[in-house]
Amino acid sequence: MVKKVTYSRKPAKRRFSAEFQQDDETDMSGKRTKSDGGIRDEPRLSTAPSSRQGKRHSLLKKCAFAGPVSIPDADSDMDMDTRRSESKASVLDKVIKGGRYQAAKPDEDTMRRNRDDFVEIMKNGHKRNSQLPTPPAEQHVPKEETFSRLNGFTHKREFKLINSPTPPTPPTPTSQLFGRVITNEQPKEPYQPKTYKAEQTLAPRRTITGDRLSTKSRESQLWSANQTSSPFLQLPENVRSLIYKYALGGKTINIGFETYHTRVDPTRPTFAKQSVPVFKYRCTVYDQFSGQPTNPYRAMPFVKTAKSFTLLNHVCRQMYEEAATLPYKLNLICFDSHSTMINFLLMEKRLSRRHLEAFTQILLPDGLPATNILTCLRNVDKVYLAFEHYGKLKGWYQVVRANWPP
Repeated sequence: MVKKVTYSRKPAKRRFSAEFQQDDETDMSGKRTKSDGGIRDEPRLSTAPSSRQGKRHSLLKKCAFAGPVSIPDADSDMDMDTRRSESKASVLDKVIKGGRYQAAKPDEDTMRRNRDDFVEIMKNGHKRNSQLPTPPAEQHVPKEETFSRLNGFTHKREFKLINSPTPPTPPTPTSQLFGRVITNEQPKEPYQPKTYKAEQTLAPRRTITGDRLSTKSRESQLWSANQTSSPFLQLPENVRSLIYKYALGGKTINIGFETYHTRVDPTRPTFAKQSVPVFKYRCTVYDQFSGQPTNPYRAMPFVKTAKSFTLLNHVCRQMYEEAATLPYKLNLICFDSHSTMINFLLMEKRLSRRHLEAFTQILLPDGLPATNILTCLRNVDKVYLAFEHYGKLKGWYQVVRANWPP
């Protein structure tokens, strides 16, 4: 590092260069002067060597004030300072000093590399640090090593042996059992699926026809035996209701009355005809069409039909009690005519009150039901017409639906 000696003088007033020259000559003499009273002046600082005095003399001539002036120790120090100042000079200073200055031209490879990097950054963004953070266990080792160096421990081999982590020993059955005994942990039981069983119910007091049924009768004993032996009846009640809804619901049941059936002889199809009296009710079951009830009075050859309903209710007494009203509650009931509906429901009384109250949707081809029918069918909320009818019947209002009938 360059050492500099600083001398300062504070003149009483501004002097010219001639006065500086006279003072320098007196200072360079190296002799002490006496005052008027003959008393010597106060001791002064030792003067610099002659080589420094010449430099100091030239510097004092340049400045107008006798302020602080830094004088280097030697010529080599001055050369080093000038070199540093030249190296730190800006481009503008070099242009002013040397005249013309041209900045260094970048290499073509560097320019191409910078352009490629710029395009890659614009496409993919800046590169992120893909390295994972250092685990705390690995961070702890450098800290301990730094602490040992500060405290004078320089034996690296010994330090590594002390702080190297020991590999964990694999657990043995004995150690696992001992750990369970210490923590009082009970052994985990194997998984066993939970069995859901329905609660057993008592047999009904009356039969389907209304007769009394004793608890010691054969029907009551079969009721209890079916609950314990049948897998279906052992299911919970809500699960059985879902199965009933899937098997018995979502269909259209058409009830009609057939008077005569015409037969044709295959040998004489145009002459020999025979009409056979029937006078019975017939039932036709239609499946759903695109998730909607089917209109039986429109030609739909691709819809599946059946001449009878499922016999699920006839399996046992308990299943009949649980699903007796579901065919009327979950399906659309259709009649050939209004008179057929009156004869089937009111005149002949083929259904009990329990079944009549289960009706929710009905379909008629020729007109809306009368008030006496609606009195029996208390829970009916929708009535559909198979054909379009113009005009309004007394006591009814028309509701037009765009999505039904299909």
